[in-house]
Amino acid sequence: MNPKHELKCKEMAELAERFLPLSEFGFQKSEVLIEPYAIVIYDSGKCRIKLLWEGWDMYTGDTVMIYYGRSHAISDRSTMTWNGEECNCWHHPYEFLDFLDRLTPLEASKNTFPRFVDELSKLGTTNKYSTQYERQLSMNAAVWQHYGQRLFDLFDLRRPDLWNQYSDFLVKYYSLKGSGIIPINPPLYKVC
Repeated sequence: MNPKHELKCKEMAELAERFLPLSEFGFQKSEVLIEPYAIVIYDSGKCRIKLLWEGWDMYTGDTVMIYYGRSHAISDRSTMTWNGEECNCWHHPYEFLDFLDRLTPLEASKNTFPRFVDELSKLGTTNKYSTQYERQLSMNAAVWQHYGQRLFDLFDLRRPDLWNQYSDFLVKYYSLKGSGIIPINPPLYKVC
């Protein structure tokens, strides 16, 4: 048992429940993992979200990332085998916001950050928070409010048509943007 991870999970859950409209979108805490990482997972009928404590950084302090997954996403891994192929099962919001904004892969590939994140940065809405936790959660809360159920519909296993459109978008996006000089396995466009 890792007491530090246990404390971080408690902090993440308290902040998630303070910042995110979890009940409005049908999310309930489903798992808390303290080994080997501090992870808190919430599930709804359409989607999973994972809060992952990534450690302490000398510039930002404690770092928490929020990932989104479909209901089959494995809690303690970022990849899994789906339909016979290894794929990425947890997704950072920066990966899907331009798709939800209906940008073409070409338009999205020209952006450093998704359009919605750029708009939030210009408004300075996340700058009023002192910790990276709070900034990350407030950005995600703004995403939830802006996109509403459309965000969670993307991850709904009952909407394979939408997921297939997103998968096609990613293939084109990464062929235009590239995925960096380091080969990644599975490739970033392989999602499930």
